[in-house]
Amino acid sequence: MGSLTATTPKPLLALHGRPIIEHILGGLHDAGITDAVIVTGYRGEQIETHLGDGAGVGVRLSYRRQDMAEDAARGTARALLLARDALGEQPFVLTWGDVVIDPSDYGALLAEFRRTPCDVLLTLNEVDDPWRGAAVYVDDHWRVTRLIEKPPRGTSRTRWNNAGVFVFTARIFPYLARLQPSTRGEYELPQAIAAMIADGCLVRALPLQGFWSDLGTPEDLAAAEHAPVARVFSMDRSPLRGASGQDWALGAATSDRLPAAGVSQLDAAERRRIDALCGRYRKIYGRAAAFVVRAPGRVNLLGEHTDYNGLPVLPMAIDRSVLIAGAARTDSLVKIRNVTPRFRSRSYTIAESIPAFPSGDWGNYSKAAAQAVADYCHGDPCGADLLVDGNIPSAAGLSSSSALVVATTLALLAANDVDVPYATLAERLPAAERYVGTLSGGMDQAVSLLAQAGHALRIDFFPLRVRTVPLPAGYAVVVCHSLVAAEKSLGAKLAYNRRVIECRLVCRVLEAALGSGLPRDLQTLGDLATLFPGRPLLDFLEYLQLPDRPLSVAEIAAAIGTSPERLRADCDVGPDDDDYFSLTRRARHVFAEAARVDQAEDCLRRGDAVDFGQLMTASHASCRDDYEISCPELEALVIAAMQAGTVGARLTGAGFGGCTVNLVAEDDVRVFLQRMDRDFYAPRLPAGAHAGDYRFIFAPQAGASVMRV
Repeated sequence: MGSLTATTPKPLLALHGRPIIEHILGGLHDAGITDAVIVTGYRGEQIETHLGDGAGVGVRLSYRRQDMAEDAARGTARALLLARDALGEQPFVLTWGDVVIDPSDYGALLAEFRRTPCDVLLTLNEVDDPWRGAAVYVDDHWRVTRLIEKPPRGTSRTRWNNAGVFVFTARIFPYLARLQPSTRGEYELPQAIAAMIADGCLVRALPLQGFWSDLGTPEDLAAAEHAPVARVFSMDRSPLRGASGQDWALGAATSDRLPAAGVSQLDAAERRRIDALCGRYRKIYGRAAAFVVRAPGRVNLLGEHTDYNGLPVLPMAIDRSVLIAGAARTDSLVKIRNVTPRFRSRSYTIAESIPAFPSGDWGNYSKAAAQAVADYCHGDPCGADLLVDGNIPSAAGLSSSSALVVATTLALLAANDVDVPYATLAERLPAAERYVGTLSGGMDQAVSLLAQAGHALRIDFFPLRVRTVPLPAGYAVVVCHSLVAAEKSLGAKLAYNRRVIECRLVCRVLEAALGSGLPRDLQTLGDLATLFPGRPLLDFLEYLQLPDRPLSVAEIAAAIGTSPERLRADCDVGPDDDDYFSLTRRARHVFAEAARVDQAEDCLRRGDAVDFGQLMTASHASCRDDYEISCPELEALVIAAMQAGTVGARLTGAGFGGCTVNLVAEDDVRVFLQRMDRDFYAPRLPAGAHAGDYRFIFAPQAGASVMRV
């Protein structure tokens, strides 16, 4: 429990008016931990008397008391062995009684462990010279490559110090049992972790910023009283940099209640949903699930149809998700069932090339994931028995299909015990999802995997880059369904793919117009931003020199001096595609929308909700007039929202139906919803239907996770 003051165990010293140990236990409770073992040493009876059975802090407590006469100065490793009987084989959190981090950090730590299971996950603190604790060396994927306990001052070549909180699996115990005392006479925990690294165990790290640690004296505590609140830097699961955010969250919002952003634990509804899924899994498959995967849907705040053009988007993950419970099989067969009866059971063999089900079949999204997973599995991949539960409204433009692809990918990787960085998957899965026939970009998969709680995510492409963006304080994101399905795997797919082809045609026209002034061919319209940095993209409209009306392939080919046949082949214009395409309008939307994302990021970082709302409304007008992806119901919904008091409203997702996204002052949300119910939903919903099933209040949530059960 840490060293002692003269008369009081350090865990019982007060910090912000409460004993240190109560701060720690409160953070563990908020992270969903309900049982804890406390190992005490000197004056352990004072701690036991103060906390009792833990009823006062909401965590059931048991105790192990170290015999200090026999085990004096033997260290945390020795104390941990005393708790082994109570810990069993499940993963557990270890923290000291005198190491205080921000309470939400425990939730972030557990979330990261669920996202990327490993043998040890340790916390990091950034310091100038990590000589006081364990110096930690990490690679670009935050894997720990070396760990040195209390190195001499000035000898470390790393800036990272172990912050003193861990998640362990039971694999640590054999290493603890083999320890020999150090020169200080202690059985030191870092020695065991170093031995695990040497044996090839997976040890990962989670950096924190700003924490109270090793509080040694009342003077230290007095200084900590005035320390800033800590923030969590979520694990960078890839070579990307700067993707920071808050802790893992899954708070489900009711239709009329503002959700709490950055909630640090599964809420009761989500726990019940997971428990129910695992119960149904056992009944269906006759065995327990080994893991549960969660992949959230998303709402795109700004940047519509820019991702496949290599230009930025600004989405956030939502508290609606796809859950998959699963367990590995001994063969390569994948069996996938859905708790919703209308989605019939499917099965197939995992391979690098899998024949598709008929077009529109939900099982094709699973097959898309399986083909991607096959690339990462050596030898014969394991199949899995999977059970799916999704509460993302389908055909709503909230990315239920991509969430299913992400969740299935993570489930099959878990079944094969394969670890792939999330950023790698975010770049790989858009191409995999084209298996279903939609020429989609990478926004949906990237935000489902990489989102950070409490923040929107700016995503750039080719190469993939992400950074968090705060949302304005005092405002809520309200999503309203138009009551028109936007199913990209069915009717809307052709219209969506048509926009992709039109942008390819724009690239060919610009290549001809720019001629030798273009260093290379254009793969996407976003290449212009790379090849001509600092130049406004809208400037390139003057090079199109085309009539502002739909044009035939023959007209476009004549304008750039090529044959219609070659142009069709270059741009994948199929024989069944309509022969008329709008180019100037499509380019104007894409270029202007990319500029709006840049402006929106600046607005959000300044906390300017009004200007951001105006950009949302301008985006909708562009989607309607230039990209032509709206519909009468979406238009009526936006008009109703503006009259109901939103500061900004726009269609979100691919369009052709689905939802709108609205930015509403928190104080006005209830009135806004009442007016939307009255003006839009009441005249359109059948008797007995409830408008609350069609509009949602979302707070930004964290990305996908894998939970071992």
